[in-house]
Amino acid sequence: MQYRLILLFTIALCSFTFSKAQNADLKASLKKHVEILASDSLQGRGIGTVGKTKAVDYIASHFKAADISSIGPSYLHHFDKMDQLSRISLTNVVGLIEGKHPELKDEYIVLGAHYDHLGWREKKKGEDDITIYNGADDNASGTATIIELAHLLAKEKMDRSIILVAFDGEESGLWGSAQFLKDSIVDPSQIKMMFSLDMVGMYDEYGGVDLTGLDLLMNGTAMLNQANTHQVKINKTGDKKENRTDTKSFLDKNIPAAHVFTGLDSPYHKPEDTAEKLDYDGMEEICILMKDFTIYMANQDELVANQAVEKVFNPNPTFTVGYKLGIGTSHLSYKESSLRSKYGIGIETGLQTQLKLSKSLFLATDVLYEYSKNRLETGNINLHSLTVPMQIKLKTKYTDAYSPRLFVSAGAYYSYHFAQGMDMLDELITEDNINDDFGICFGLGMELQRFTIDYTWRRASNDMISDENMFSLSRNTSKFSVGYRF
Repeated sequence: MQYRLILLFTIALCSFTFSKAQNADLKASLKKHVEILASDSLQGRGIGTVGKTKAVDYIASHFKAADISSIGPSYLHHFDKMDQLSRISLTNVVGLIEGKHPELKDEYIVLGAHYDHLGWREKKKGEDDITIYNGADDNASGTATIIELAHLLAKEKMDRSIILVAFDGEESGLWGSAQFLKDSIVDPSQIKMMFSLDMVGMYDEYGGVDLTGLDLLMNGTAMLNQANTHQVKINKTGDKKENRTDTKSFLDKNIPAAHVFTGLDSPYHKPEDTAEKLDYDGMEEICILMKDFTIYMANQDELVANQAVEKVFNPNPTFTVGYKLGIGTSHLSYKESSLRSKYGIGIETGLQTQLKLSKSLFLATDVLYEYSKNRLETGNINLHSLTVPMQIKLKTKYTDAYSPRLFVSAGAYYSYHFAQGMDMLDELITEDNINDDFGICFGLGMELQRFTIDYTWRRASNDMISDENMFSLSRNTSKFSVGYRF
């Protein structure tokens, strides 16, 4: 019995020692990858630099060393983009670990990280040399983790297939991930989940790691908790759609996608984002978590998208209702007189509606409470009004849900003044001779997703104050407004 206990203790000790040695090797490998990718010799991995080509060769060589397959004749997915008048050549690096299940091997989990960064800039006039944006956290950290995941997962038996891809052109507009899907490197409908490992080098400083958007996959967080046997600290998951990284390209295709992220505690987009600042113990934790979680998902009977992933924001609906808040000026103009009035403050708030008439034409009708302080030489007139403008909006062409649309508008309005406050020296002006006003209105502005910013100008066609014994006054207002549609 004593010998058996000694044997079990020895096996456990050896297993623990072997595990610690493996972890030490993983941490050292991650650090080495970052130091190489974020070195000055790679010139910040900017578009058009020799350094970016070196990064491509480095990543591809490790995919080959891990003995994972390519899709097609090589690991390299070349494509071109037009930037103004120049054609730019870009390259994704794509590797495949084929699943073992006869049917599920045709389904894919994508582990992606962009390897490009900002490159280098010339220093200020009079200074020698250049400033290099090494991009250690953004995103040598994610790329290094992808490389090590290739080595780790290649040794595993999994039902589904795993795609590991280093994306190009993320900093320029998510070009690499969008082209990966556009060229159907694999059938996009067969991609069941995507992860973008973008900035994962600040685990301890951030207090954990985010997997934002994980619950766009049904039971995503529950599966993560099952797979997280090393108790890696998870800050948040949820079903928020993260559009600032390569997840967006997949979300636009209704593919569940999560951003693996440790915050902006590194010197984001600054030359100081260098290799020695990263938390390699934390990167090791994240790498192990992603390995275990990927294996767990790859061997599930099914991976189903949450309905939330299909609730794509509709930028061009037929009818919308929203809220509006504006501030500006109100001004009463004397007619046929040398007298002058001063500009007073005007505030309005209320509901805004919009009805689509065509792709570019819309009918906009607002119902607004308006307060205006009108300043005359003989005193002040404070108005509380119900204002209803009705305008035709002409908008610029719709491109995608995340691009702004500019618009101009023109129409008419009506204001009913239901309450007044007066501080007048002129006894001829009373509440009884204040009329409602109506007239024309014009505007211009910009829409971005649910938000609107605009400037509107209204000029009355009638006299708001009119009496045969006094001067006639008409009203005009101008407002800067922000709106949000529900």
